Amino acid sequence: ETWNRSLNLWEEGVYSASDLPTNFTSAFFDLNEAEELKSSFLSARTSILNEGFAGFGDAWLTAVEGQQLEEAKQLAGVCASVRVQIKQELTLTRIGFEANLEIWNNGDHPLENVTVTLRASPFGNASLDATSLFVFGEPELTDITSI
Repeated sequence: ETWNRSLNLWEEGVYSASDLPTNFTSAFFDLNEAEELKSSFLSARTSILNEGFAGFGDAWLTAVEGQQLEEAKQLAGVCASVRVQIKQELTLTRIGFEANLEIWNNGDHPLENVTVTLRASPFGNASLDATSLFVFGEPELTDITSI
């Protein structure tokens, strides 16, 4: 009913709530407001694509992960340093690489319950899990006192 009423009013040249008669009390879709929302949406979409994100979900996920990291830093402080090093060489049919994850504990307390999960995703689309497309070798653990 609201949709049909709005269509009839648009045909009469009534596009926004400010164009409605003062005694009009029924629900109405403001076409000018909808156009403004559409314009804002398209502008936001262009901005996130220009920033290298695959879409709104990817931008949102990246923002949430960044916020979680900042909150974790504030709560826990820095207790260890992490460095990831990827050595890559191109072959004819596949891209292979060797990666090292190094964790140094410079704190006064031992690191406990550390979990590392390898997850692959396409560049610019962190929300898409592509881990099953890769083969991971067994980890090589050095200088670890217990597992």
